[in-house]
Amino acid sequence: MKLAALIIRSVTNALDTGPSSLYAHIVTKADLDDLLIGYLCSEVVLPRPDLAQWRAKIRDVCVQIRDQYLKYPGISRPVLAMVPTNLDTLRVSEGMLAIVVAGGVEPQTAA
Repeated sequence: MKLAALIIRSVTNALDTGPSSLYAHIVTKADLDDLLIGYLCSEVVLPRPDLAQWRAKIRDVCVQIRDQYLKYPGISRPVLAMVPTNLDTLRVSEGMLAIVVAGGVEPQTAA
């Protein structure tokens, strides 16, 4: 299924359930996108911050994220349009921030 076709009703059909049971957990398409992006971020392995290898480590994280985007064409559009609230998405953002700060980048600049 293409991402553009991923709507709450198509998810309920795939799960063989009614929309009301899904609406108890997801209210909007943005909620669905947030969960999907969180799932993709849950697959990202974050290395420990390290002054000596911070560039290689941040590059590795970016490659993992790029690979997720390539597996799911179209996912970058909702990623760029949303404020992350999913814990896995925030974990990746905070992990990337920790890597570049460990590399000597000023926190304000890193943010």
